[in-house]
Amino acid sequence: MKVIHASIVLNEEEFIRKSIAQHLHLCDHWIFVEGADERYPKEHVNENGLSKDRTFLELSAFPDTDQKISVIRNGWAKDKSELRNRYMEKIEQITGGEDCLLIVFDIDEFLTHDD
Repeated sequence: MKVIHASIVLNEEEFIRKSIAQHLHLCDHWIFVEGADERYPKEHVNENGLSKDRTFLELSAFPDTDQKISVIRNGWAKDKSELRNRYMEKIEQITGGEDCLLIVFDIDEFLTHDD
């Protein structure tokens, strides 16, 4: 059974590299969806509803020799469920409908050895 991580990201430059480095080995695939709920404060995102910081550049530059990382740049969304649907669509592509273990967590949350 595949283990898939999924994260919605927005302005996560501060944590993204550390989080990937600490957790990538725990999964078979990690899907990042970058985007903002349309109710999110407009001044914190660019005109397309994407990060104003280097989140996407950090994701793109991370050494992913096993090609475990997928990045979906969604931008503005009606609500967070639309962003969740983006990673669920990708999971369907990856697994072909077979069962998987999905772990969803925020980029600024870090698992410890006790977890």
